[in-house]
Amino acid sequence: MPNQPFLPAQWGMQPFLRGIVLAMLGLWALAAHATHNRAGEITYTHVAGFTYEVVITTYTKSSAPADRPFLYLRWVDEPAGVVLDSLARELPVAAIPGG
Repeated sequence: MPNQPFLPAQWGMQPFLRGIVLAMLGLWALAAHATHNRAGEITYTHVAGFTYEVVITTYTKSSAPADRPFLYLRWVDEPAGVVLDSLARELPVAAIPGG
């Protein structure tokens, strides 16, 4: 038997079975979603010289158990430049006790 490429078309699957497999793969892909990160952006402002102000804004699902209270910012020319000057967290009014 000559070597043949391993392609799904050569498995001899019926068209119905092929359709079932494709439908299952499609439904499986619909179930994949982020647990808590919804969107985000990184903005920067040049202050002076080599000084920049960098703001990382993330929009997260507050009810998700996977929440990060900090983010790392590493510059390319630094070996391990992890700097955390401040962290502001805005919570919805319903999440603030007595709010």
